[in-house]
Amino acid sequence: MADAAFDRVVINTRERPISTDINQLLSQDARTVREILRSLFLPHPSNPQLVGSSFQPVSGFLGDGLFVTANGSLALTVNAGLGMLYDAGSTTTGIGSIGKVDDLAPYFPAYLSVNETLNLPAAPPGGQERVDIIEVKLDRRLQDSSTRGVLNTVTGVFDPTLLNKILAYSLDGRTGQVNAPSNSTTGLSIKSGINQAAGTYAASNGVTGTPTTSPGYTKIATILVPTGGVVTQGEVRDERFMLAPNGVHSWGFELLQVPGAPNDTLTITNFPPASAGFRFAAHQTTSPSNGGTLRCYVFGGRNGSFGAAVTAQTKGSTIALANRLVRQTNVAAGLVNSTIKASLVAGGSTNFAAAIGQEFLTWDMDATRLIDVGDSSDTNRIFHVMGMCSPR
Repeated sequence: MADAAFDRVVINTRERPISTDINQLLSQDARTVREILRSLFLPHPSNPQLVGSSFQPVSGFLGDGLFVTANGSLALTVNAGLGMLYDAGSTTTGIGSIGKVDDLAPYFPAYLSVNETLNLPAAPPGGQERVDIIEVKLDRRLQDSSTRGVLNTVTGVFDPTLLNKILAYSLDGRTGQVNAPSNSTTGLSIKSGINQAAGTYAASNGVTGTPTTSPGYTKIATILVPTGGVVTQGEVRDERFMLAPNGVHSWGFELLQVPGAPNDTLTITNFPPASAGFRFAAHQTTSPSNGGTLRCYVFGGRNGSFGAAVTAQTKGSTIALANRLVRQTNVAAGLVNSTIKASLVAGGSTNFAAAIGQEFLTWDMDATRLIDVGDSSDTNRIFHVMGMCSPR
């Protein structure tokens, strides 16, 4: 079958290949690579009964690819990297009426080679707020024209002709902005909502005022634009579905706990590269005298209510403190609401500032500051935390 994945075009000995042979060769190679990626990143639900009807490819992103970063203004940065968009309706043949320039793998790249800056429209007036989204779509096109000789079948002469030479998918510079309810048109687009009373978005836990995703697009971020236009990371909700081999993510971080009053100082350092795309936070839920229980959070885009396995152990300078497993309790998944966001700030959270509506995985590390046998000092603690999770 022409253009089948994993098949190869054969050019026989002393055969004069024609343009359709070369185009078909390249089309089949591209399809093979993307079919491998589609199989590799296929999510594996934790509930075996879901395999079948729900066992479908999904659009998603690798690591920090197309993660949206706030800069404290109306300018946002979309990180360089790769996403894959599943769109079975966009397969086609003979692109540009060119023989065998085909695109038959329904898993398409969404790629930025460099960071892209997007500028949000002007901030709403006093007492109001606005919700914008950033969305992407397949942006396939022929480009990069050059002059080539094309055979004139009447004269037998190769006439110089300007032809497109690249079938492109990159989102570099392919940006735009529309106001809802209009639909986006460019590969990478801001879709702005309408002004509403300040506090409405938080009161609805990140629902009211959010524009609908344009047909054929995948949403990568939701942004709360406050009066004054100072957009921080705490106003940017990561909407990307995270891709991983077999749908299983691994991550880890080091947490340094330094005694203090009224709360200890907590510092988190990610373990690269496995933790790419994930963010972490922690705060103290009980005082040091009561054991200093720590509540930890993992944020990883939009992965549904994902299950996880978490383990942690101490890394100390004394035998009493080193390599002790720490009990994990109250493992749960949920969405950041106003109460949780306030507790992260008030509880001395460290590192990532999560937005309203952001999905998370959380758990408690019990009795982290209880004095071990042989340890009479109230010393710093270092915890190595590792986990795995998958959408379900």
